[in-house]
Amino acid sequence: MGHGDSHLESIGQENWRSEILIQVFVEFWLNQNSLYYDQKSFSQQVRANVLPSQDLVRLVRMLVKHLHFFANSAKEIHPSLYHQVDEPLEDLKRCIIPMVQNKLYAFFRHGFDRWPLDSSFRLMLETWLSFIQPWRYMDPQNINDDKDQPMSTASKKFVGENLHFYTILFQEYIQRALRHDLAALKNAQMLFRVGKVFGQGDLHEVIDDAEHSVTNYHGVTTNRVSNAQLTASGSFISLSPTSSSTSVLQHVAEIEGPSFRYRSMFGFQCKQMMEQLLKNISQVKSTLNNPQNAGQKPKMGIFDWLSSLGIDDADSANRAKASGYLEYSMSYFGKIFQMETISHNTSMTWGTPTKSGEQTAPDMSGGELTPLGRYQIVNGLRRFNVTYNGNPDLQPIRTYENKCLVRFLHKLSTWLNTVWGNEIQDLCLTDGFISTFAYQYFQPPYQQSPSHDDTLLPDNKPRICLRFLASYRSIIYLLVFFMVLYWLDFSLLGVVFVLLLTILMYGVVGASCTLLLSKEHISHVD
Repeated sequence: MGHGDSHLESIGQENWRSEILIQVFVEFWLNQNSLYYDQKSFSQQVRANVLPSQDLVRLVRMLVKHLHFFANSAKEIHPSLYHQVDEPLEDLKRCIIPMVQNKLYAFFRHGFDRWPLDSSFRLMLETWLSFIQPWRYMDPQNINDDKDQPMSTASKKFVGENLHFYTILFQEYIQRALRHDLAALKNAQMLFRVGKVFGQGDLHEVIDDAEHSVTNYHGVTTNRVSNAQLTASGSFISLSPTSSSTSVLQHVAEIEGPSFRYRSMFGFQCKQMMEQLLKNISQVKSTLNNPQNAGQKPKMGIFDWLSSLGIDDADSANRAKASGYLEYSMSYFGKIFQMETISHNTSMTWGTPTKSGEQTAPDMSGGELTPLGRYQIVNGLRRFNVTYNGNPDLQPIRTYENKCLVRFLHKLSTWLNTVWGNEIQDLCLTDGFISTFAYQYFQPPYQQSPSHDDTLLPDNKPRICLRFLASYRSIIYLLVFFMVLYWLDFSLLGVVFVLLLTILMYGVVGASCTLLLSKEHISHVD
């Protein structure tokens, strides 16, 4: 017995080194943003707002995994009639997580609150998911990845003692997801990861039971406690796991601030957020499955076709993957919150359909954009169908047009129409091939606003419009045309002849095709 007691005493004397090492890691890695507890909210308590680097987050994740392996190696406490003497090392294993609990929560809370809304958040997210899954780190040689097995008693106890890591941080992530561009592959993958973790086994039921056991009353206690309670004996080993589970919300209130009010993960407010998220997912899925709904223009020119070689296939593959991730996410969140009906019927309540049956208008209520409508516009999911009903020659100058050329060509077209307007109108009003041929070069009368009568406005006649020459695409085509002729050693007279011949052939071919199509349409109608 004497030898055994001396052995336990020697282990106890060595534990302080392990405690100091963990405290050093906590202070250097998790305490970059000091909290001032005299403020009302968490965001006001954080004064420094220093975001951790990617390498630091990787180190924290490695620390979390090693702490789980170490804590899970503790021996189970078996009730016995005889007094059992716990080894100091076993005490350290049981209290290693409470040693880092508050600092780690503040680290995650600050990261979720201040991290940019981009894919770099994935590393912070995976660190959080590693901490809330201690059952995966039982054996260093075999990481458990079974999602369907029921949770053990030890795992349920961990959820109860660290409930705020599951509920509060989950709601913080959902608020981020509502602002994410879920059409991006990495953002959709992050959402899928969260749904997969919280949808495994009976985890959501364990969280619900833990919330009911902690919040026994309609209101929850949020009184602050002093740090002296945690370190009164100078060692974290003096902290019992039982006290941690019974005062989890008090520890949260200490970090969040005196105005903190706990919101249940399965309460009304969180379910409202989930309904909004499922609506967003449904809309993004429909956009990914039908890219034309997102306002993508088809590739018309040869330069567009050349620039898209090798890109369209990769984009379609990424869209398919993102759509798959979102589909699984909907099923996971529907299972967790029992919202299958809402998640499958949201596609029927999106915006106002256009005449063609496609839904392009953002969500509005009472003539104003709703939060969902703003989300759709910011992420390019919906847009207003803006049309111009006036003279097309006077449309606002586009970004793909040269302003000086637009103004000059408009003045030139106006002068030509003033001089030759009557002749152009008589030529276009004749029957037969000549009229069809003329309309290949002249602009036909445009569709007037319903407010006007059937009489044509003074400027609404067949007319010359040279505005297409102000487009940068037309300028590039002309430059390529002249460079090819120059390379073929054409003279100036030859260039003019080829240009006029090309214009003439354009009119003849266009008129012939128009007449053939009109005859086929008449024959089908008959």
